[in-house]
Amino acid sequence: MTLRRIPLKGIDNFRDVGGYPARYGETSYGVLYRSSDISHIDEADLPLVASLGIKTIIDLRSSEVQGKYPDHVSAFPGATYYHLEANGGGRIPVDEEDMYASYFEMIEEPLSASKIFRTILNCEKPMVIHCTAGKDRTGLFVSLVLLANGVDPIDVNADYLLSLPLLKHTRDRTLKAHPDFPHACLYPSAEYFPAFLERFGKRYGSLNDYFISIGLTDVEIKGLSNLLGVQERSYGAVLLYDGKALLEKMGLGHISLPKGHAEPFDRDINATIHREIAEEIGLKADEYDFVSDQRFPIVYSPANGHIKRVEFKAAVLKEDPQVRVDHNEVTGTLLVGREEAEELLTFQSDRDALAWAYRLTEGQES
Repeated sequence: MTLRRIPLKGIDNFRDVGGYPARYGETSYGVLYRSSDISHIDEADLPLVASLGIKTIIDLRSSEVQGKYPDHVSAFPGATYYHLEANGGGRIPVDEEDMYASYFEMIEEPLSASKIFRTILNCEKPMVIHCTAGKDRTGLFVSLVLLANGVDPIDVNADYLLSLPLLKHTRDRTLKAHPDFPHACLYPSAEYFPAFLERFGKRYGSLNDYFISIGLTDVEIKGLSNLLGVQERSYGAVLLYDGKALLEKMGLGHISLPKGHAEPFDRDINATIHREIAEEIGLKADEYDFVSDQRFPIVYSPANGHIKRVEFKAAVLKEDPQVRVDHNEVTGTLLVGREEAEELLTFQSDRDALAWAYRLTEGQES
């Protein structure tokens, strides 16, 4: 069964942002979760949490709060943890007007804001973003991602307002300890987010213009705009021999590195890479060795409503390769030196993977 609210005993406001009508259909479930502080996880929650398969945790809390109440990362087997303090440190607004000021404060410092959005884009999915209540810092960054994916502002506001019924335990705990705590921070209002969006529009014009203002590239903006669409996964290899790189000439006209889609029957990443290289250029698995288990990921949107993650491994060919190309997809290969390879590769992401592989084989990448 697909659930929006994940019923956890120790964590408030843990939910999925899948199922909203979007520019390309609807947002996918099981990609992006949002939550309040996950340091209070209950032992009874562990089986359900493990079943979600969370691969990334992004913690937006201040360093001070994060130090006092560290996330129980061990409750999320195999997850990578990022502490990315939102600008302003989650300061407590003094009144409703100050709420808007704090929202802009969170997103207008380019270094912190761009780092958060880039991590959201490039990290392994499924992911969970959280702060203390999961209402403002988390709510703001998640809301901008939903808007980027073409979700109607009415639905984005509805998602924002879901924090009201889902924060009861957090509110009760906070008000018991701090009776004078500003209610604006604990009780989301139907007017807050629309009013913020109106001010945001006057300040930036569009969401795209905002992303540009914090330094995101066109490729990154397109990726964020399709982040919650169909999730595609491919694996490939940077094949090196005697200081040269093996490139593929594709039937569509571009020059690329060997890679292909993972299939359900592939037992692991290596199996996908071995199969794709054998199918495309006829090289067998025993003709090359992987340099290490390290991977170089690239994330981009190949089409509207699709987001693709490609992970490359570096490999060294044992001898001068005798390729046998698949003329339907791959029309030929090139074995060229590093500088020529960088010039010939069509996409910058492939050039980045190539540079990483050379660093790795030269012992410069740890």
